[in-house]
Amino acid sequence: MPVVPKYRLVYFNVQGRAEIARLLFHEAGEKFEDHRIEFSEWPAFKPHTPFGQLPVLEYNGKQLAQSGTINRFLAHRFGLAGKTEWEQAQVDEFGGYVSDSLNKLAPWFAEKDPEKKTELYREIKESAIKPLMAKVDHMLEKNGTGWIIGSDLTLADIIIFQAVDMFKHNKAFVECGGMNMNHYRRVQALVERVANRPNIKPYLASRPKTDM
Repeated sequence: MPVVPKYRLVYFNVQGRAEIARLLFHEAGEKFEDHRIEFSEWPAFKPHTPFGQLPVLEYNGKQLAQSGTINRFLAHRFGLAGKTEWEQAQVDEFGGYVSDSLNKLAPWFAEKDPEKKTELYREIKESAIKPLMAKVDHMLEKNGTGWIIGSDLTLADIIIFQAVDMFKHNKAFVECGGMNMNHYRRVQALVERVANRPNIKPYLASRPKTDM
């Protein structure tokens, strides 16, 4: 008999870098163990990871690290990586672009002073986040299918869904001003479309409420 893949996704009890993988699992209707560890457990768990980082995907007893790699692996397995080689390359390209944009938030995450944190967020929102949303809105207009790449949902759409969801609902971002999506109606429509997917909607309603 064929071996049925067994998936175990290990991360902290927050959305963070594992949430896109969780969304991919739920969209595909694939069973997996969503293993959430407490931060206090991390020192003991860390030596058992490939690079001393989370998330880690355990697949049939083997480990795969790096969130972007995990997301691409799952997207390919679940048919969410693009229908052609060119679309798959575009999805990878888009993921890199979004990652570059969101990495500019690193100083904001490190800042502890509330006033400085708010001001820093405003600066990054103007220089990186708004241009990102404008670019995605333009891509959606140009593609004309309601999806960022191709004619159906891909990893690219889930990536931007999670980014927008974070800016709109994450407590720390909201306290700094959040993100008004009224100027990016195509992005907003995409986010609503993803949120109402038959397998994603119930997950969003039941997932643990966490700060990040």
